[in-house]
Amino acid sequence: MKFKINPEFDKRYDIRLANLDDVPLIMKFIDECWRKGHIMSRSRKLFDYEYVHETEVDFVIAIDKFSKDLEGIFGFIRCQKERNQDIWGSMWKVRDDHDNMKLLGIELAKRVYILTGCRMHIGNGANPNTTIPLRKIFFREKTAKMKQFYRLNKEIKDYKIAIIKDDSLENVETDERINDQFINYNLNKIDSFTELMNCFELNKMDIYPEKDAYYIKHRYFEHPFYSYLVYAIEINGQTEAVIILRQIDINGSSVLRIVDFLGCEKALVGISSKLDELMQDRKAEYVDFYQFGLEDEILRKAGFINREDTQNIIPNYFEPFLQENADIWVHYIMDNTRFFKADGDQDRPNQLN
Repeated sequence: MKFKINPEFDKRYDIRLANLDDVPLIMKFIDECWRKGHIMSRSRKLFDYEYVHETEVDFVIAIDKFSKDLEGIFGFIRCQKERNQDIWGSMWKVRDDHDNMKLLGIELAKRVYILTGCRMHIGNGANPNTTIPLRKIFFREKTAKMKQFYRLNKEIKDYKIAIIKDDSLENVETDERINDQFINYNLNKIDSFTELMNCFELNKMDIYPEKDAYYIKHRYFEHPFYSYLVYAIEINGQTEAVIILRQIDINGSSVLRIVDFLGCEKALVGISSKLDELMQDRKAEYVDFYQFGLEDEILRKAGFINREDTQNIIPNYFEPFLQENADIWVHYIMDNTRFFKADGDQDRPNQLN
């Protein structure tokens, strides 16, 4: 997507990519203008993990040339080692207590394209009342709501995290009914990035965004606070897809969340019994799966139920814990775009002990 610089903004603001010297200023801005005590204003370790890559800081900032105040920020998360490919939007804010130029925020969003040279800028976790309409109007993007699917642990009767009014399970097709010949599905735990790269080839399919090896290693094997569970979906011994989960322990119970998926979605069809075993082994109430871009029918065959088809409450927020349902909105450009829970900045700490 091509945008032109509006030179009127450059008369008042220095709009540029941030550098390492700007990080304390950005963190202070987040504390004062986004939310007091926000984790990105308090944890330099988490800030650096999310936004700093060697000497590059993934924020576009606007500094008033006359007052020298930081007036606006637009943070982004890269999907690859270089930031000139696919990126997710993150923190987007212009000071509303100063007399700033109208549409400065829109100009910042356009400068993300101009300054990074990115192929596409997409986003999840967007505010449906502000960001979603703006992306439609000014960027002509497509918008949608992610779907939350789940599968209950049939051995759990006392739910402490979910509120279950209907504990029915989706009928799952057996291996024999999936195909004329027997197909063996298995979940094989992957303990290292090297092991993953040895059994699975990234980006074999025409899917957006492209997540490269740098991203996968950084996101799931080098996280400073979270531990992820990585499993290969094997069909007759061959890895066809990968699921990435995170276990959350709270209220004397636990849940499993599928936060990313790589590969062919049809591989999901035969894993329900393996997910059941994983939930039972970890005593998880359920496994849930926020996604956009996968076929509902495939997820149903895999044993998942669409949360919106029930009156059950399958929480999304755990830091702090809110026992309520939540919608996640996305904006995108290309067809064949997929979104999952860990994309962008959606699966990160909000609290640090």
